[in-house]
Amino acid sequence: DEKEQFRCYREDIGDTAMYLHGLLGVTLFEEIHKTFQRQLLERDTTPWQAIEATLYLLRSVAENTTDDEDPHISAMISNLNNLPSHSQLAYRSMLVIGSYSDWLSSHAELLQCVLPLLLSGLSDREVAPAAAIALRDVGEVCAEHLTCLVDQLIPICQVH
Repeated sequence: DEKEQFRCYREDIGDTAMYLHGLLGVTLFEEIHKTFQRQLLERDTTPWQAIEATLYLLRSVAENTTDDEDPHISAMISNLNNLPSHSQLAYRSMLVIGSYSDWLSSHAELLQCVLPLLLSGLSDREVAPAAAIALRDVGEVCAEHLTCLVDQLIPICQVH
């Protein structure tokens, strides 16, 4: 089955990215960041699949981040709201946010940036499952940082 082959291929790519991260460290994040920046600058001509693949790589290396990579991660997370409008990109960005929930707990200033994305993802039928999982992950790890945002969150959650 073609979908299964693609899924296996993607897993292999993710594993390879993790191994490369172990070898290259911050250099891999620099390259992912440069690619992501270029794709966003050329978003009108960059196929959504290329951007989605970059987001996939970003998610694949989420478990092994170091402090040296913080500037690159911050910039990429901050720019998730600049993605072209496409359900697959929105879906993948939700997964990225969820995979960086531990990292976000140490970078709470970015919660103001990602929460609106997560909450808007709840209103899109195709994106809602990933948004709900990411919101759960962020909520579990970043609960203490979300208390100041409760007044903003409750009305939005009541709508969704």
